[in-house]
Order: sequence, then structure tokens, then C-alpha cells
Amino acid sequence: MQPPSVSPSLPSLPSPRASFHKLLAALDAVPLENAVVGVVVRDSEEAVSVDVRNHAISIDARAVEPMLRFAKRALRESRHNEEPEQQQEEATQLEFTAEQVSRVLLLLVGDYGAAWNARRRRLAELSHEDALALEWAYTAVVIRRFPKSSEAWWHLWYITVRLFASSRHPIPKVAPDKNIVARARALCERICEQSPSNYYAWTFRTRLLVLELEACDGMDSVRECVRRELEYADRWLWMHVSQSCVYHFRRALIELQIKHCWSAAESVNQGVRLVRAEMALAERVQQRYPRAAPQCIETHTVALQRRLSLLLDDDTTVEPVPALN
Repeated sequence: MQPPSVSPSLPSLPSPRASFHKLLAALDAVPLENAVVGVVVRDSEEAVSVDVRNHAISIDARAVEPMLRFAKRALRESRHNEEPEQQQEEATQLEFTAEQVSRVLLLLVGDYGAAWNARRRRLAELSHEDALALEWAYTAVVIRRFPKSSEAWWHLWYITVRLFASSRHPIPKVAPDKNIVARARALCERICEQSPSNYYAWTFRTRLLVLELEACDGMDSVRECVRRELEYADRWLWMHVSQSCVYHFRRALIELQIKHCWSAAESVNQGVRLVRAEMALAERVQQRYPRAAPQCIETHTVALQRRLSLLLDDDTTVEPVPALN
């Protein structure tokens, strides 16, 4: 009888402080615009490794928990150092600032409100557009790491609104690479490709469209923005008929069209036309894919029927209106 085999012990990792330092250095070495951070399982003595060429940072799964405990403790110390009573006395010299601690901590756990609040307190004192753009890129890294982090999406919206307000040029006149709304929309598309049922990404895209519509200077540009989103929603629908997010997004597009694309006198007639057209589309999807999305289609149809009844209850006379070319 052979003795049981003994698995070799894994190599020991550096201390949490050393791993913390290395992750900070990795974030400085990799361009944040396309950076990807992931947790891997490996037999290595390195807690953090960097692939600069592919803009990738990998963290050993065994190092996550020790680094997380170290980062939480460091954040508490930095917050205590910022209290008014502490500031009146001689503040303790800390190894890491709150910004540095939160930068690492949020890559380990995305929904950590104290860390996001620390970053927003720092941003409240900044007005330089480059600093806000850098924060936007970092938040996008966190979202790519944690696509369903509500705190991260809210922080991204906070920065997007500030960058949008600080822009001197209206939306269509800014180059695509400098257009914060276009960058945010591209991020939403990337997240939706990874996780089609991500309501945060779809809701964020809807709010981005509202920003664009409010900035447009004419009805033609308004309709162009809406038409672009409709084309995207049409392509997405036929690729993901069983995902309820796209139906929710399409209903939001109908509401935005009723509000922004026509005058008050035309909005009811056009709204009735849009809702009926969407109901016909839902029926076609149901017929083509009878088993793929019965619940999604049923919920979508019920919501459209309720919206149609509200439109028909309006005092305005409903007349047939030609389709928008």
C-alpha cells in the first residue's frame, strides 16, 4: 500500500504592505484607459504581477484577504488623521494617503462606501479637468473589475456630470476621443457585452442620452442621437431576445422621444405610434422565438399596453401620423 501523496506547499507571499506598494506601483505603470485588473490562482511568490504590454494587472487570490485587511486598517487611520480634533494637534505622519489607500482598496472590493466617499471628498476640492479625467479612467477600471458595483457606477456618474459641465463645447462638436459621453457609452457597451443583464450599464446609457438631448441645439441633432440609440437597441434585441434589460431600455427610448423629439401638440400622436410599433415588434419577437423570452416579452407588452392606455386617455385627438424617415 502506497503512502498518501503530500501536495507541495505553496510558496509564501510577500507581506501585505509590500503587496500594497507593488499594486500602487502597477497602477502607475499601466495606462488606466485600457487597464484590466483580475484575481488569479497560481503557484508563485509574487502577489501582484504586471503585464505592461497588455495593460493587465493580476493579483494572487491568496493575497486578496491580507491586503484587504491591511487597506481597511490604513483607511481608518487616514480618516482619523483628517478629523478636526486631530488636525488641531500635530497630525500623525501616515505611510499612505486616503487617496492611495482607496485606490487599492476599491480594486479588492468594489462596493466599499467609505473609500468612495474619501475619493469624492478629495474631488470636491479639485476643479482641474485633467484630475477629473484621471479619476474617471480609474473608476472605469473598477467597473471593469466589478461590473455590478452600484457604488462604482454612481461615482462614475458623479464624475461624468462634472466633466460634461466643464466642457466648453457642446456634445457633437467634441472629437470622439475627447467626448466624455462617447467614452462612457463605449464603456457601457463593453460591460453589456460581458454581462448582457447588467441593469447598471443600461441605466447609465439612458442617463447619458438624457445629457446629450439636453445639450443638443436643434431638433435634427436630437433625432440623430435618438436614432443612433434605436439602431443600437435594434441590433442588441435580436442578439439577446431573452434579456429584459434591452426591453427596459427600449421603453425608456420611447419616453425620451415623446419628451424631446416633438412638440407638445404632436407628442401624443407620435407616442401612440411609437408604442404600437413597439408592440408589433414584440409580437414578431414572440413569434420567432416562442420559447426564448416569454416572460420578458409578456412584461414588455404589459408595460406598453399601460403606456398606450395613458396616451389614449389624453384629451388630444389621436390621428394617424406618418412614420419618421
